Amino acid sequence: MNSYLTIGEFAKLRNVDRKSLRYYERIGALIPAYTDPATQYRYYKLEQLVDLDTILMCLELEIPLKEAAQYKSKDGSLDILRLYKDGKQKANEKLTHLYTIIGRLEGAICSMKENEQYKNKSTFYRRYKKKRSIIRTPFSDLGNEIAFRQKATELFVKAQQHGYIPMFNFPVGIMAEHNDKTLNIYVTLEIYSYEYSDSTQKLFSLPEGEYLCYQENCASIYNPSSYCLDIFAENPEIHFIFLTNMTLDKYEENNFPLEIQAFICNQ
Repeated sequence: MNSYLTIGEFAKLRNVDRKSLRYYERIGALIPAYTDPATQYRYYKLEQLVDLDTILMCLELEIPLKEAAQYKSKDGSLDILRLYKDGKQKANEKLTHLYTIIGRLEGAICSMKENEQYKNKSTFYRRYKKKRSIIRTPFSDLGNEIAFRQKATELFVKAQQHGYIPMFNFPVGIMAEHNDKTLNIYVTLEIYSYEYSDSTQKLFSLPEGEYLCYQENCASIYNPSSYCLDIFAENPEIHFIFLTNMTLDKYEENNFPLEIQAFICNQ
């Protein structure tokens, strides 16, 4: 028995517990090299570390253990090259996902820091906004909370279908666009800036530049004041306005100001 390792010794080589090894045995993923018929003690060979490493890598990459069997041929040999190539691809996918999360978090933190300097503004002010990407859907029932929520839900579903990633904080907004004396209103969903391969659903870009802004503290995003729309009549140079909730460093249910951002065409 000197050529075998006990279950405890084998488990210590990769810092796994004995229960895990017994589970791998039950599902047929890692069978002990020898089981004593009298004591039922399990023994493993050092070479079986390759099998254990395969299992641990599959678990790390969230590959179901049942799928790990595809890398083994009928004679028991393991296609290590294919496993490692697939593992690398899975790892890159996870890394891309993590970088996306980091980007969304950084965007949210940056937004909160920028909003802090405009907190509780009671007069008009100008602020510079970087280019933003949104998807949007027409909205003709301004003031109707249920209709607004339905439209917002539709946008989240559409984003998921096309692989778009919404921004953190409160990504839903309202856009009013003045075009040839016609006022078009949309519910919008701000999307994380990323190179998307799906071009069937084009993203709409809010241009980079200076916006004329003011805040409404007692209005809901689906029901802004009438002045929000009257601003077009007073300022014909304004092409569109964008309504969004200002996300601050602390969330207070009764203090979630609505910021109206008006983009001026001839700036």
